[in-house]
Parts: sequence; C-alpha cells; structure tokens
Amino acid sequence: MKKRLALILFVILFATCCLTACKNTYKPIEKLEGGDPTAIVYSNGKSVVAQGDYIYFVNGYQDTYDSDGTNNIWGEVKKGALCRVKASDFSDFKIVVPKLITMAANLDGGFKIIDEWIYYSTPHSEKDKYGYVNYLWIDFMRTKIDGSQTELIYTVEDDFFTGPYNYYKINDKIYLVYVITDSDNKLNVYSVEVGVKNAEPKNLVSKADKVVLGDKEVYDPQNTEIQFSDYIFYQRELLENEKPESGNVICKILPDGTDNNKILKDGRTTYSLIEFKNEVLYFSKIDSTYNREGIWAKMENQEYMMTAQMYDAVEFISPEEGMFAVLDNVLYYITYVNSDNQYVDREVVATKIYDGNVNMYFSIDRTVDDKTVRELYFVDILDSDNEDTEEEQTKILKRINVETKEVEDVIPTKMMYQGFFNPDYYDGYIFYYESEETAQYLYRININNLEDYKIMGEQTEEDLETEE
Repeated sequence: MKKRLALILFVILFATCCLTACKNTYKPIEKLEGGDPTAIVYSNGKSVVAQGDYIYFVNGYQDTYDSDGTNNIWGEVKKGALCRVKASDFSDFKIVVPKLITMAANLDGGFKIIDEWIYYSTPHSEKDKYGYVNYLWIDFMRTKIDGSQTELIYTVEDDFFTGPYNYYKINDKIYLVYVITDSDNKLNVYSVEVGVKNAEPKNLVSKADKVVLGDKEVYDPQNTEIQFSDYIFYQRELLENEKPESGNVICKILPDGTDNNKILKDGRTTYSLIEFKNEVLYFSKIDSTYNREGIWAKMENQEYMMTAQMYDAVEFISPEEGMFAVLDNVLYYITYVNSDNQYVDREVVATKIYDGNVNMYFSIDRTVDDKTVRELYFVDILDSDNEDTEEEQTKILKRINVETKEVEDVIPTKMMYQGFFNPDYYDGYIFYYESEETAQYLYRININNLEDYKIMGEQTEEDLETEE
C-alpha cells in the first residue's frame, strides 16, 4: 500500500513538473551584464526607452501574421525583437526579448520599463486544440532588463482588440490596464494586478464614451506619491440620478479601482477628452447655455483655457507655452500675450505658419547658431510641390521653424514607414522606422546633422542578403 501511495505521489509530482516545464518556455538566450533598475526612465512608453546606461528599442517591424505558429517563437525572433544598445555611443547591440513586440494598433504606444522589468505586448503564438494560431490575440508579458526572467501576465482573447493599454505602479503594485470596445461601441476598462497567480481582470469602468490613460514619460523610482498621471480618465453620459441636467461628465479612477470621482461636471457642458501629456489632461468643451466652446487644459488643481476655437487637429506644448493646431488645411502656432495662470487674462494669438493638411508628431526646442528655435515635426499629406503619389507623400517627415516659417525635409533620402510606431524624439535624435523598400528597421537621425542617420540595431541575415 505504501509503495502504491509513493508511486501515485511520484506520478503527480512528475506531472506537475512537466506542466511547469511546458509552461515555462521563456528561457533567456543569455543573461546580460549591466542595467540599473534604480535609474530614472526617460521616453517611457515610446518605441525607444532610456534607463541608466542603455537605450531599449524594437529592432524593426515584422508582420504578425502567423498561420502555423512559427512566426513568433521565443528565442528565434530578431527583426521584431526588443533590444538594447549603450546610450553613450549606440554600441554593444543585444537582444533582450527575442519575441515580436506589437502595439495593438496604438501607433503612439510602445513598451514600459518599471524598475527591473520591461513590460510589453506580443501576438499570441500558441495553437488551440484545432491547431489554429490566434495571432490576433495579445499576450501581455514582462521580462527583466537583463533578460534573465520572463513571465506571461495576461492574454486578451479578442480578435479586434486595438487598445489602448498601459502599465502603472501604485503603492508598490504593478497593474496592466487595457480598454475593450463592446458591440455598442462603448469602452470598458479592465485592470490586472501583475504578479498575482491566476489574476482575473477587474472591470474598472463600463460603457464609457471616451477613455484617456494617464502616462509617465519620465518614471522616477524614488517618487512613490500618487500623481495625476497615475489615473485613468473617462467621459460618460449622465446617470439617471444626475438628470435633468444636460451635458456629460469626466471622471478619474486609479488602476486599483480606488478614488473613482467626477472631476468635470457643471450640468450644462459637453466635454470631450483629447489627450494626456506631461501631467496635463487636455479636453474640449461646449457650453450650450452660454453658446461657448473651446479647448482646455487641466492639471490636478488648476485649469487653463487654451483657445476658444475648435480645430481639426492639435499638438500641445504646455498650458503656458501654447499649442499647434490645424484648421481647414492651415497650420497655426497658438501662443499667449502673457503667462498669467488665470485663464481669464490670457489673450490667444493664433499665427498662420503653413498651408497643408498636416499630420503632427512632436515639437522640440533646438539650438541653432546659439539661438533657441522651436520646431514642429510633421508630415504634409497634401504637399502640392511633391509629384510622388499621395501614399508616398505621407512618408516624408518635415520640420518647420515657427519663427522663420522655413520648412525642411528631415529624412532627405529615405522614406518613413507609418504602419508601426510613430517617430519619436529623444536626446538629440529622431527615431523612425524606414519604409518597406529598406526592410522597416529602426533608424536614428541627428536633428543637428541630417546626414547623420544610421540603423539602431542589426538586420537579419535574410534581409542583408536581400539588400545585396
């Protein structure tokens, strides 16, 4: 009897070990030296993220289509893998996550580094019982910055998932937050606590009309206080007990489900969320009672009126410094006569600086001949001076000096690919993915020397042979 019991226990233990081994398929290709989990993280959530002595990035764009489960095998991915180089000279290329990195149709999204972990998403690559690979599903995962450990956090089993999503650290706990669009075209927000065994999503918000996720582009591990960027913001219709007032409501909630409160509501105004950027929530509002409209900025304890005019597209600088805006194919630079914090005293000055249907990416201040100039980086999709097709026109990145109104092609000899991450700026360089003609790898270009552009990582042998 004892022998039989011992045999049964051995079988159970062996089966458990086998299941564990089968599940733990993310073996590191090598444990990397270096990396500082206590360092401040810059450009967090973008396609290029800096922490300590290293820059982390997605090597290139690779199609996620996977009919037989061979396109996204752990350890066999290089082109679409997450890699790192030294920040000082872009040397010492290493693959950290040998798996495809995706962004679920969120072109402004990327991956996050929080302390010792890199948080990212990748196409699901496991076959179901029928042998089908659900590559449209998204696996949310994390890998240590030295590549030594990798964990699956949660799989969103939705063929039409397009995000957005984000990762947050709240009271020493990490949360994955993602948004699902339902059949009524309403938005539902879910949260998963990372590191909890068999954690199930918690429904934070149901039936919202719009959702904007707070975001920290600069993450300081020493700052543990709750900030405005730690919140999820959502707009919803008035509830039955809030009527007969008109308009709608803007609310905020933390990823752990606490502090769910209304932050914008006056009983007559219709609000519309636009964007969260640098600890500022931007939104538009229409006051039906007084027939007023405009674009506003809200910090945690203060509001600014940015402009009393609605625009087709906007790119915010800051509440103090203004914004860029497009209306009827005309680009405006919007500033203020004074920097008084009281919005009632701010006189808006909208200066026309360019004719064209502009797709804006970012603005930076650059030193030229010992003088600081402000530049907007954009794509003109209706460039009348360009004889190429409209599809090709959309791939030329340009910049405009807002003072002189001079326009310059930033990528003079190669085109930009716009089906993956949008171009990003960090520390004197623009990072962008090149077009299909050049295999869609990540390149960097020096903003002060446009002839200085180079590939960030390494090409696969197959792509090198194709080039030759």
